[in-house]
Amino acid sequence: MARATEGGEPAAAPSLFDGLPQDELDVLLGTLERRHYPAGAVVIAEGDKPNRITIVQNGTAEVFVSDRRGIEHRVGWVGPGASVGEMSLFTGQPASGTVRAATDLEVLIMRETEFERLAARHPQVYRNLGAILAERLARTNRLAAGDTTGHLGMLIDRGGPPELAWAVAASIAWHTQTATLLIVLGDDPHEDLARLASERASPLEPRAHLLAVPSFDALRERSLTGRIDDLFATYPQILLLTRDGSTPEVETTRVLELTDANGAAVDGAIVIRGWSAASANTARAGSGLVDVPPLERQDLEALRTGLLPTSTPAGRAIGSVGRELAGLKVGLVLGAGSLKGYAHFGALHALERLGIPIDLVVGTSVGALAAGTHAVGMTPAEAIAVFDRAGPSIFRPRISTKSLLTNRPLARFFRDEIGEARIEDMPVPLAVVAADLETQREVVFRRGLIWLSLLASMSIPGIFPAVRVGGYTVADGGILNPVPSTVAAGMGADVVVAVKLSAGTPPLEAEAEAVESAGRVPSTLGVLLRSVDIMYSRLASDLTETTMITITPELPELPGANLRNFTRGGGYVQAGADAVHAALPRLRVALPWLTP
Repeated sequence: MARATEGGEPAAAPSLFDGLPQDELDVLLGTLERRHYPAGAVVIAEGDKPNRITIVQNGTAEVFVSDRRGIEHRVGWVGPGASVGEMSLFTGQPASGTVRAATDLEVLIMRETEFERLAARHPQVYRNLGAILAERLARTNRLAAGDTTGHLGMLIDRGGPPELAWAVAASIAWHTQTATLLIVLGDDPHEDLARLASERASPLEPRAHLLAVPSFDALRERSLTGRIDDLFATYPQILLLTRDGSTPEVETTRVLELTDANGAAVDGAIVIRGWSAASANTARAGSGLVDVPPLERQDLEALRTGLLPTSTPAGRAIGSVGRELAGLKVGLVLGAGSLKGYAHFGALHALERLGIPIDLVVGTSVGALAAGTHAVGMTPAEAIAVFDRAGPSIFRPRISTKSLLTNRPLARFFRDEIGEARIEDMPVPLAVVAADLETQREVVFRRGLIWLSLLASMSIPGIFPAVRVGGYTVADGGILNPVPSTVAAGMGADVVVAVKLSAGTPPLEAEAEAVESAGRVPSTLGVLLRSVDIMYSRLASDLTETTMITITPELPELPGANLRNFTRGGGYVQAGADAVHAALPRLRVALPWLTP
């Protein structure tokens, strides 16, 4: 746990005296030399050999290093309880940086002989020293790599449970597997919050850490933005918690409000309502409300470790917020592929078993139906049953100039299964993609009737008639893009997992002699379906700047599998699951919590 210090100044590293008996520590500190430095004074100059350890008692100091041109760069700061000069004392080498008082500074001076006496009596100071030097090495490596930024979120307490902010921080730490700092701006932390965060830990430990700062004024003295930049060298994820409603002038990833179970939605903010009796799945995706059920015993035990997994209802609800703040929001894209769409359910089941939650889902063509069943809350097994029941409604020949098959039975089936449910009312954000035949561009349905959007997105040209909806004449979305990953990125996904049902590598050209051959040719319907499948495989998928993992199941042709025998596509379910497991190494790179 990071330590709160006098004047709200946080210690930047573990203390040399961690674990020492307080009475002996008081005696030791009383014997050390005391010095005072006014603001701006140099405590240690770069290149000097101080031959002492300087321990900050009151005030703060900044640490600078010079580049090859002699220009100073601030690389950190120290506050009460922190120490400087250890490396020079033990190596005899000159100081590698300059320490300058930022405020009036009171320090204690420990000589080499005094340290040796202390270490002989309490060997744990060597362990403390190792932790201090390890933290500084990590900071130096980050600075050398230019990695001094991270994700910063703002939490505004509007009467939420005191443990809620810590739960968000612990969820972020679990998802990112990195140190996450919760800075409480205001009075001392609530006793329930402080109790959960009471376990001491190195700032480098991948868990949640707590830092209390009495007011914004203490931070403004030295620029809040600059202070946060310093903290990012140690903590890749930082949350600011304020209880007075004031917000600092810093750029944040997102602003969240913490309320009790009766909190109301606020435009432009995520409102986390704890501990709500409502199901976490009852809030609309676009409402900005996240209902967190009461913590279970398992949650409280996890929070004491500073890590909150998604194995409980509360952990799952808070996890959706944690992933968004940490830049790990997962978007699933389910592509086109006719009856090969059964593979989507194998992929969904495998993702669920691996602990990969879906924060938003996008589908096109048969992938739209799979996405729709997931958004309304069906399990993969329940969705497979829907596919099986849909089979008889799909193959209905007709005599028409518009298509080979009629879509009326399919429309009735969708309405019977889904009713008048609307896209914008789903607990999981949903997008259904179709193709406008007139403008030749994608149409993305984010509002309106789910059944109608599915009918439009699955209208394979020539086989089913085009559909007039929303002022457009639309058909199967796969004819423009079989895997619309940029739609997921546009909805806010940081990591896009895309299931592509047709391989995109064209075979080599086949040379042949133009002579008559015997054998049956496919039916008109078979030719159209095979043509569409070839088109799906040749179209390039969207490229997106977000992290993208494409999963391509191996889907050989199954005997007798066609629209007339749609349910035989169930033979592709296992292939979808196998493809997800084959992609697990790539998924672990993008999603840190999967690391074994």
